Amino acid sequence: MARPLRIQFPNAHYHVTCRGNARQEIVKSDGDSTAFLDRLSRSGEIYQVDVFGFVLMRNHFHLLVRTPRGNLQEFMRHFNISYTSYSNRAHHRSGHLYQGRYKAFLIDADSYLLPLYPPEPRPDAHGGEPDPGREEGVARTILLEQLSRLYLPEAPISLDHLRTP
Repeated sequence: MARPLRIQFPNAHYHVTCRGNARQEIVKSDGDSTAFLDRLSRSGEIYQVDVFGFVLMRNHFHLLVRTPRGNLQEFMRHFNISYTSYSNRAHHRSGHLYQGRYKAFLIDADSYLLPLYPPEPRPDAHGGEPDPGREEGVARTILLEQLSRLYLPEAPISLDHLRTP
């Protein structure tokens, strides 16, 4: 059976995901995470793809992107090849890093992105004032620090609401 065609057009928004081969780790160290973000940023600059967010796990990643030029395939080819080359060199290995093709889900940005805004602060478990150091705040701060390293040209989504006091 033939592969389904990728749907691409200018200004499309995608949720992209890719898993390590045989569910193995694609990120083994902080250096790998830095290299991943560096190559993601450079690929975004080269192909003029807006990276709005990402989740980088040990064995897979998720990206939220917009392709003003309708070029998701070119962007992902460049990114995946450049990170795979880095990983293979860094870990003295060869071959595939990823399991199969990346998956790209075309999304409706208005309805898909709306739930990404953080909820209003909730009281702590004892009914007191919200604790600014609780895990959600820490996670948002880490995400914001990581996103600040990415190329975000004229991003229509303000990241200010992710900052914790």
